Amino acid sequence: MDWIYLFLALFLTLGLEGIIFFLFQYRERLFWEIFLYTNIASNILLNLIVYLLRVTLTKVPDYCYIFPLEIAVIFGEWKIYHLFFPNKKRLFLLTALANVFSFAIGLLIFGL
Repeated sequence: MDWIYLFLALFLTLGLEGIIFFLFQYRERLFWEIFLYTNIASNILLNLIVYLLRVTLTKVPDYCYIFPLEIAVIFGEWKIYHLFFPNKKRLFLLTALANVFSFAIGLLIFGL
């Protein structure tokens, strides 16, 4: 596991997803605290799971588990945000948009 890659992926995720939420008027301090903790936890957990799957499932292509894991991250992050902000109607769509955006840029930079 390359630590530099993990930190780059984390900062890229925070920056890119943060841009999406900022552009859609999410400016509350509590939201940004929840966003930061949620994304740090989900990014570390996702990368750890991917690493373990790559080690154990050497014959299975990465995309077979990365895409389902990314979808799980979208639902997991949204669920946490929804617990704190149940009245935000666009929250699921923005969570999905932010994650798809950061995933796509990550693919361009790091590949699959």
